[in-house]
Amino acid sequence: MIVKANDLNTLPYFSLDEFNGIIEIKGRSIAVEADEHFEPILDYLQNFLIHNPMDMTVIFNLEFFNTKTSRILLNMLKMIKKATSDNDYKLIINWYYENDDDSKETGEDYQNIIGVPFNFIEI
Repeated sequence: MIVKANDLNTLPYFSLDEFNGIIEIKGRSIAVEADEHFEPILDYLQNFLIHNPMDMTVIFNLEFFNTKTSRILLNMLKMIKKATSDNDYKLIINWYYENDDDSKETGEDYQNIIGVPFNFIEI
């Protein structure tokens, strides 16, 4: 599944490699309608995780995202963690950040909340 936003300046690119269990989210997410963009993605992802449990790798490469997107991403991570841990699969999270303390700190906050170590990669 690949979802490309109509405006990649305000909504992120999302892809799910269903054969290898790789999720990638990249770009910017500053649109007010982030819920509308992510709702079908989250529905699809939840259904996928129920019917296809596997090791998962999540790649975050976001330049910037707003508070609404932050909540959505955290809920997505919780969903993925539950599906992988309930089925004894591995979860790898790669958090790319620019030389920006705020972005890295957000990743560290998520890491602490969901209890999975992240790989922090400076770009």
